[in-house]
Amino acid sequence: MSEKSDKWQELQVKINTAIEEWRQEHPEATLTEIEEAVDSRVAEMRTQMVQDLALAGRMADFSRLPREERPRCPRCGRSAASNGKGKRKLRTVYG
Repeated sequence: MSEKSDKWQELQVKINTAIEEWRQEHPEATLTEIEEAVDSRVAEMRTQMVQDLALAGRMADFSRLPREERPRCPRCGRSAASNGKGKRKLRTVYG
């Protein structure tokens, strides 16, 4: 198994445990509350997977790519500029 898969499995076990503990602490929870609790914890897994997969792709460091192969701005359509490495906060479809 890959290092990513091992990390994801560990995270999944942690999330499963957290969900089970939450349910024990909230035995009278409504279906909506259960759904919200599960969704918020599963979002942790999704976030980690998206991040790991994005950083593993060739676009993770597109400064080496020719401009025509770089990602394009969804608003203006121009090729992305390489402004060096730095922390960025991105918003995906599911947050």
